[in-house]
Amino acid sequence: MPPSGWRVDNTLKLPATLHDTPRSLTVYDENQLRELNVRSPVDAFYYTPGVFPNAVGNGAYHFIARGFRMLPSDTLIDGFQGFYVGGGQGPLSMYGIERMIILRGPAGLQYGAATMPGGVVNLITKRPQDQPLTRLDFMTFAYAGHGLDASERLGYGLELDSTGPATASGRVLYRVVTAADNSDMYTDDVLYQTRYLSAALTFRLDETGRHSFTPMVQYSDNKRPAGLGMVISPSTSLSLADGLTGPLHTDDMSPLSVNLWEGGRMDKILVTGFDFDSRPTDRVSFHAAYRANDYDSDIQQWNPQVNTAAQRNLLRQSNLVYRTQSKSQADRLSHLFDVHTVFAFELTDWWKDRFQVGINGRKYDAKSRSAVGPLSTPQSPIHIYTGSVLTPVRDLSTGWGAWTTSDEFHWNIYAQNQAALWEERWILTLGLGYGQQHYKGAATRKSDAVPAAGLLYKLTPTFALYTSYATSYQPADPTLEDYSGRSGVFDPQTGVNYEAGAKYDVANGRASMAAAWFWTERDNEIIQDTSRGQVNVNGRPYYIQQSGQRATGIELAAEIWPLEGWRLSATFAWIDASYERGPFPKPVAKTPEFSWSLQTRYDFLSGPLKGIGIAGGCIWQGERMAGNAARTMTSPDPLMLPAFWRVDAALFYRINEHLDLALHVQNLFDETIFVDGTTGANLQMAAPRTLTLRASYKF
Repeated sequence: MPPSGWRVDNTLKLPATLHDTPRSLTVYDENQLRELNVRSPVDAFYYTPGVFPNAVGNGAYHFIARGFRMLPSDTLIDGFQGFYVGGGQGPLSMYGIERMIILRGPAGLQYGAATMPGGVVNLITKRPQDQPLTRLDFMTFAYAGHGLDASERLGYGLELDSTGPATASGRVLYRVVTAADNSDMYTDDVLYQTRYLSAALTFRLDETGRHSFTPMVQYSDNKRPAGLGMVISPSTSLSLADGLTGPLHTDDMSPLSVNLWEGGRMDKILVTGFDFDSRPTDRVSFHAAYRANDYDSDIQQWNPQVNTAAQRNLLRQSNLVYRTQSKSQADRLSHLFDVHTVFAFELTDWWKDRFQVGINGRKYDAKSRSAVGPLSTPQSPIHIYTGSVLTPVRDLSTGWGAWTTSDEFHWNIYAQNQAALWEERWILTLGLGYGQQHYKGAATRKSDAVPAAGLLYKLTPTFALYTSYATSYQPADPTLEDYSGRSGVFDPQTGVNYEAGAKYDVANGRASMAAAWFWTERDNEIIQDTSRGQVNVNGRPYYIQQSGQRATGIELAAEIWPLEGWRLSATFAWIDASYERGPFPKPVAKTPEFSWSLQTRYDFLSGPLKGIGIAGGCIWQGERMAGNAARTMTSPDPLMLPAFWRVDAALFYRINEHLDLALHVQNLFDETIFVDGTTGANLQMAAPRTLTLRASYKF
């Protein structure tokens, strides 16, 4: 966690420092992402209070924030939605990313209606810089744990990043990032492949640099075989209603050397667009941005299936599972825009004011289709311990079904005012938003008012107290029907967050601390119901509305420098989360009640060891429920994921001003860490001990 005053980019649009922002935030810059060996957003969650992974493979585009399972649209790239989609991996690698901002609590005011109020992740891509820099990064990694030899699976990654002036006058800047990796993952036959390219030019339209225009293009090609981390334990409960509730049994678990899945998915993403920034005067700024995101995916895979009594008996008695096929294609095109302006005033000697108005939106067109044929027919039984396949998998599709199309337009308008009073000791922020969602052939979904407010008081220039209120708002889908067949009868789904906290930031950056208490709630949740049958009077699925979910807790984060070259960081979270209705209010999926992390780094600044740095980290998370939803009467027996420790270590060596080496060891003691699971036939493990060697050369 950087010092609170380190950067003005806080993802809440208004240009306030982190110290002056009345919200719980964590920001990782490029150096910190490299130091923690963050290769996907999931890696950073372990060192962020109140935020937890949902999965490590398919499903990793979700994350858990303050007890809420966030949607793909809650992970932004440069403040834009649509890069992560349901059922898709998205650009999970961190190539081309220079900052990662994690905001806890809703951001409905700034980004429109959001279903979940838990938080927002914003990935900021690299932009052209004045200072010339060309850097080549080479990374190789291997797994040395859970029966895997370090030479058995090797991954490689290469990234070339170059920026600086493109003309002698410095009026044109450039940035090019190109990357590729072949990542042989810790499950057999799972070779992740990524090809990435981004390029941008910044044109300074005047000599003073007040006006700039930055066109850009990004391309990503991702191949993701299925089955990462998936294992089976026959003695662990194979039914959600058999009266058996965890714990997991590891003595009969299938090995990572056997991939029970087959096939995978391919994603291609092309993004074009521009940013325009203007500061006509010192008191007025204007920002406009546009992105066209063309996202295509192709899925062809065979998934283990253990649903029926016969299949469960086959697994227990013969250690065999059948697979079923899934095959689909999707083409998505999003046009995204964001425009906002800020006006600054000094009304009196004791009152400074910033007023902002903004609008953003997304035009989304998509078409998807699934293969037809007996795809749900169980086939190709595989032995979970040996990997022996009785019959190879076959493509059972007989053709493609009709294309299903989606034509949507979402927009959101908002205004914010921030007043700094009495020598900026009091900072009052008020905001109000409104949005609409338009679907072709359906009624317009309109939001109610989306308010937000914050008040921060500086007892001293380095110590501040704050309180804030933020909301999210999701109009109900007008096509959903209740049991009587009525549509358009559901109330909007709303989220609210109350927060109070303190921030301490020593001016020289030697210490930074933040504490937050929060109450976060989601109301009017709409869920599919089957208590009176599978379909309603119209023969279609039907829905009910219930109170929803709430969470309260405490988040702490601190970073101090006890000595020159020595840094200590720590986080802690206590979260009491529950569902408002139902026979089983607790626990909430994948949310430990207690969690904490410690990290330290020491760099030798003189003597014979000058240039060497050592680092270590420790993570602990308590027991938590697996799955993605609340328990119900028909599914009362959740799997409980056990508490775990994870110890990380790293060694850094700056050979000279050009060359840096780093060796990372994650999960040093090779702990068994479970991330997800609904039954013993659907368990997902985190990586075993992982060794990563990174070499960085600056030209």
